[in-house]
Amino acid sequence: MFRFGNKVALMAFIMAFAMFISSGSFAADDLNSSDGYNMLEICTNASEIAMDVMTARQRDVPLSRMMRAWEKDGRNELYKLMIMDAYEYPNYSSSNNSIRTIDEFGNKWMMLCLRSSD
Repeated sequence: MFRFGNKVALMAFIMAFAMFISSGSFAADDLNSSDGYNMLEICTNASEIAMDVMTARQRDVPLSRMMRAWEKDGRNELYKLMIMDAYEYPNYSSSNNSIRTIDEFGNKWMMLCLRSSD
C-alpha cells in the first residue's frame, strides 16, 4: 500500500494535494469563505473521489482504463496518486471485504487530507 514512511513521499502528496485544491473550483482564496469551500468540504470531496477509485478497483476495472480516465481528466496528480494507491490493494471477491476496503480507503484519504491542512 502507498505509505508515507518517508518525507519525500509525504512532500509529494502535499504538493499534489496543493495542486488539487488550487485548481478548478477549489480556489485557495475560497477555502475559508462563507460561500466557498472549507477544508472539511474539500477533504470530504477527496474522500468521495478516493472511494470511487477504490470502487472501480474492486469491480475489476483495469488499471490501464483508470489511467486513460486520468489522462482525459486533466492529469490531476492527486487523482493519479489515488489510482496508484488503490491498485496496491487486493481485489476482493467477497462483497463484505470490498465494502470495508472502499470505506477504509476513503477514510485514509480523508485523514491524509485533514492532516495536510494543519
